[in-house]
Amino acid sequence: MVHGSSNTRPHPTPSRTLYDALNTCSGQLSHHVQTVYQNDARLTLTRRHLQSILSIP
Repeated sequence: MVHGSSNTRPHPTPSRTLYDALNTCSGQLSHHVQTVYQNDARLTLTRRHLQSILSIP
């Protein structure tokens, strides 16, 4: 009997699990940032003001 023949489905690797967790985190963070920018117009105006002062493209 060949070892591993009864278990052909690979287990998720730690790196894959970490990758999925990071994806979830970055998705939540980006949604949070969008919400903040949508809810606070002053923040957007301040950002534009700083960009014009610092000449950020």
